[in-house]
Amino acid sequence: MPPLKPPRRAEDQTRRVRDLLRAEIVAGGFGDRSLPSEEELRLEFGVPRASVRQALDLLQAEGLIERVRGQGTFVVGLHINHTMGELHGVEDPAEDSVWNGRMRAGLVDWRDVPAPPPVARMLRVPPGTTLLRIDYVAHLDDMAFGGATNYLTYPEASALRPEMFHDDFYALLRKVGIRLEESVFRLDATTADEYDAELYGISEGDPMASMEMVYSINGRPVDAAFGRSWGTKATFLSRAVHVAAKPGGA
Repeated sequence: MPPLKPPRRAEDQTRRVRDLLRAEIVAGGFGDRSLPSEEELRLEFGVPRASVRQALDLLQAEGLIERVRGQGTFVVGLHINHTMGELHGVEDPAEDSVWNGRMRAGLVDWRDVPAPPPVARMLRVPPGTTLLRIDYVAHLDDMAFGGATNYLTYPEASALRPEMFHDDFYALLRKVGIRLEESVFRLDATTADEYDAELYGISEGDPMASMEMVYSINGRPVDAAFGRSWGTKATFLSRAVHVAAKPGGA
């Protein structure tokens, strides 16, 4: 076993406090209240006040909190939690989920287009095949937190109309009886470029999650999508359970 790195007590304490506070913020643990004072956090975590202050500085730089001199430290805006099943579009959203009628779609483009070669490969159709392109921005309250460009095959796209698109993309499909059976995601971490900044009203360099998705029905790909989500406002939640084999089972 290689030797442990020399201890960096102050840096490690700051990092751990940052992670603990971030988890509480993202989970909504502070609600609409201000965070405890630096002194209260120092006592709670058992670290020097400098570590608490530096951790708060990091969270402010990330855009999660705002520190107002003489007033306190406050959570900035809304944070959006997605379960991976809801994000994939293969399970019904929970009652309090953002995927249950809480989003609003801002339509950027809706038209038939010939399948570009990368999309044709993803959908396993000849290049140039006619697809419906739906390009939109997703809003929650007054915040644009992400969006996607979807390339949907026919005949699935035949029943869709722009005036049907009010909330999220999956709800749009359900309105015409389309239920996705399988989705494959590729997620990458990236930063906002000038086009993201203009589209979502954020700053260049802000963290973003970049997604490529392929959705299938009966084993046939029917939709290929390219999405972006504002990294400081979205959290993806995943849960897995190991089911032990029953004694004597095959």
